[in-house]
Amino acid sequence: MILLGDEGRATLAEAAQEILTSGQRVVAVDPLFIGESKLESRGVLFGLLISTIGDRPLGLQASQLAAVARWRNRRKGRKK
Repeated sequence: MILLGDEGRATLAEAAQEILTSGQRVVAVDPLFIGESKLESRGVLFGLLISTIGDRPLGLQASQLAAVARWRNRRKGRKK
């Protein structure tokens, strides 16, 4: 299971523990601009910089989550 939180993965310890207790594996992720990946200063400017090459911060976050999901599935022996 992939776990995300608006305030970052550090705030998800209790939820992660419940999932682990039920016997499932947990991957807690902080995509760009969230939790430990949040830029302390000038994060907005970095988002604008990303936009100059035709990408969007939300698109990068989605790509990061998709990559984590693919990695997790490969670790479980699945192809997709």
